[in-house]
Amino acid sequence: MIGTKAAFALRLVDDYSGRVITGKHFLFRKEGQTLKPVRKEEGLYVFLEPMNETERIEISGADYFPCAAVVEKEKLKRTGLVMNVRLYGRPGGNFPYRRGLEEGTLPEEWSPFPVQVCVRRRRKTGLSVKEIRKEKGEQRLVVHGFTREQLTGKTFAVSAKKRTEVFVIAQKLGMNEYRIEGEITGKYPDQTPIERAYRSVTDAGGSYWIPVEPEEMGDLTEIAVL
Repeated sequence: MIGTKAAFALRLVDDYSGRVITGKHFLFRKEGQTLKPVRKEEGLYVFLEPMNETERIEISGADYFPCAAVVEKEKLKRTGLVMNVRLYGRPGGNFPYRRGLEEGTLPEEWSPFPVQVCVRRRRKTGLSVKEIRKEKGEQRLVVHGFTREQLTGKTFAVSAKKRTEVFVIAQKLGMNEYRIEGEITGKYPDQTPIERAYRSVTDAGGSYWIPVEPEEMGDLTEIAVL
């Protein structure tokens, strides 16, 4: 380890629960080559130099669908070179929580698969959009309303016409202001409802299994393709 320098670190997060994944094994590849990052107990995987300024890291593990993370080192400087990567649990995976599964198969018109999918809860959060803005390289959401629901680390959605965008509330900054992950690119008018959302990815045949709170299985919207 003498003379080595950290290039960046990946923090793997269970998308459904918002919790950092610990105690599980993952395989990391770059252009077909297996990588061996330094694994930390708190769920960080530290990749050592030399690394390119932009890297595409493929991640796979027994309980989660595989994904690829595009890492841009310059953008990570303000976060201490740490990037959160959200992973979607497989239907038969072993997880430390209860969940229901909203499942089905997309029609062929949505191919090629896999694609990301989401479902929203019909019961309102009590929150709506007041302002979405960029500040210090981060996207911030200012809301109308109030809720006792725990928001941090969970996924939410805004919709307009046939467009749905999902994001994560990462940090509470003020009474009604939050830092979010997952850039919102559309324009949403004042008072657009903020909805609780759950998401996953299809398999190669278009089948999906979206984890949701068990008590909300009968309170969900139609599937949306992201």
